[in-house]
Amino acid sequence: MTLETARLRISFIGRQAEDLLPTEVLPIINSNPDFIDELEGSVGKRAYTLNEIEKSRRQSWREDLRVFTVRIKESGQLIGYGDILAPHPKGRWAAIGLLVIHSNWQCEGLGCEAVLAIDAMLSAEGWPEVEVVVFHERPRSRRFWESCGYRFERDSIAANGHLCWLLRKSLAPPS
Repeated sequence: MTLETARLRISFIGRQAEDLLPTEVLPIINSNPDFIDELEGSVGKRAYTLNEIEKSRRQSWREDLRVFTVRIKESGQLIGYGDILAPHPKGRWAAIGLLVIHSNWQCEGLGCEAVLAIDAMLSAEGWPEVEVVVFHERPRSRRFWESCGYRFERDSIAANGHLCWLLRKSLAPPS
C-alpha cells in the first residue's frame, strides 16, 4: 500500500528486515542524536552502528506491526520511516509507534504531512482513535504531535521505565 501527499510517498512494506535495509535506516537514526540518547537512557551514545540497527530490527519485528517508509515524491529519496500498531495491544485503537524523519528534512512540514496522511488512512480503515507516546525528555516532539492535532491524554510510564506523555487523536469517519 502506498499513500501520496503533495510532497511525499509513504509506502507500507511487507517485512522490515527484507524491505528496509539497515544501511538506509542508519543515517536517518544517526541524524537525530538526541533521540538516540533518549532511547538508550543515557547521554553520550549519539550514534548507532550498523550491527546495532540490524539486531534491534530483528528483535522488534511483530506480525501486527506495519512498517512504512517516507520518501520525497519527486526524487524518491528516503527521508524517514516509522511503524504503526493496529490494533493497539491494549484496545480497539491504532498507535503510531515510531516516526523518524532525517534531521535535514525536519521543520519543513513533511512530518506533519506524513502524519495527516497516515491518520486519514487509519480513519478510512475504521479506527476511531490513534495514540502516540512521547518521552518527557522530548518536549519538541510533543509540540510536533500537538501541531498535528493530537491532544494530551495523561502521563504514563513506558515499558522501558521512561516517563512519557500519552497523546491521542480522534479520527473522523470517512465521509
